[in-house]
Amino acid sequence: MKPPTRRDRVPFSYRALQGWARLAVAVFYRRLEVSADSRLPQDRPVILAANHGNALADVAVIIAGTPDFPHFLAAASWWKSAPARLLFGLGGVVPIHRRRDGEHTQQNASSFEECHNALASGASIAIFPEGEMHLEPALLPLKTGAARIALSAAAEAGITGVVLVPVGLVYDDRGRFRSDAEIHFGEPVEIDDWVDSYRADSVKAVRGVTDLLADRLVEVTVNHGSSEEAAVLDQVASLALAELPRRDNFARRNRLRRALGSAVTRAGGEASAEYEGIVSALHAHQLDLERLGIDRRDTSPLGSPPVRDQARRLAELIALTPPAVVGVVANAPTLLVLRVASRRVPHEAWQATVKGVGGTVLVPVVWAVEFGLASRSVGNRRALMLTASGAIGGAVALVWWERLQRRRQRARVEALERAEPTALLQAQRSRAELRQCIESLVDLPPLVEAD
Repeated sequence: MKPPTRRDRVPFSYRALQGWARLAVAVFYRRLEVSADSRLPQDRPVILAANHGNALADVAVIIAGTPDFPHFLAAASWWKSAPARLLFGLGGVVPIHRRRDGEHTQQNASSFEECHNALASGASIAIFPEGEMHLEPALLPLKTGAARIALSAAAEAGITGVVLVPVGLVYDDRGRFRSDAEIHFGEPVEIDDWVDSYRADSVKAVRGVTDLLADRLVEVTVNHGSSEEAAVLDQVASLALAELPRRDNFARRNRLRRALGSAVTRAGGEASAEYEGIVSALHAHQLDLERLGIDRRDTSPLGSPPVRDQARRLAELIALTPPAVVGVVANAPTLLVLRVASRRVPHEAWQATVKGVGGTVLVPVVWAVEFGLASRSVGNRRALMLTASGAIGGAVALVWWERLQRRRQRARVEALERAEPTALLQAQRSRAELRQCIESLVDLPPLVEAD
């Protein structure tokens, strides 16, 4: 008999939740870019330590971006909610008791034991070491829980090969449907290297691992000195890469944002001449955009694709229109309910959770109701075909809408080339000057023909 594999030991509920998360992420986000996944060890005890700024969407992205279903750690206060208790029970979530919630931290001994058992069985663990969800433009100081779990597993439970992997989660727009997301794995912390230090001085070793984790987590997240700096450098990076192909553009943009943030920090922050130069070049370009009637926040390309490419894309758009219309009609009740629900949840970090969870729950219910109503009129077989057409059409509608938006952008550039060629040329020049300003601080990829 062959030895059991990790997949053989995974409960069905974990696989179901992972399938649910991957489906929700695939629908909600236009693209989830996974960076440096080669750093994620296989067949070793792994603790994933991620930044936390997007509620349950962070959990879904981690599940969707990793091969195994991890055991998440969550504040024990969540167990007061019946839906959370049910979901966490199905997902093997481990409670963490916090003093600030009025709980006894001595109860964490059993939680640590659960973590040790999971690691010993070959499962992975996921933790948010900042300790809370936040919308700050930089990481919060890390709590020591991740380091204590890792070190105690290695030194006290005798589990060898434990690695602590920093995980950076970055979103184009936390709550916007069909935006982009990235999960970036950092350089793992080898816990075996710290076991002797932990046995000699546990407090110092825990602090050392936590500090090392913080440094490596900074390398895979996007951090800025203020929200204003974050907004400026994000737009600057988007404009600098606007003419590049869309594939993997978000990951490239995040690398550029990290590089620019580090360069600005080294130069002295927002008061530095380097940062002021970037802001000045950005404002000059924004004025040129406004002269063209383009919103100053717009980061679309200012060049046109080849005519042959445009003709092909127009043909594709026309072909996709009929099934897209069917999909919109079939899924209109779900879209309407989610729109109303999202307006009642103004918190940016909960928008994706409401839309993602609500959508995956509502969609099958709506399809079931539509099937039931149709079957009374046309019979089960035709009703099934109509329902399937609505489901497929919903997926087609997502592609159709994105193609339409890109065509509108290109049509706008073509109109400007005819009506305002001089002003368009000036905007293209100021964008090139902005790139030159950036290149004085960091390296930029060469421009290639946009897809």
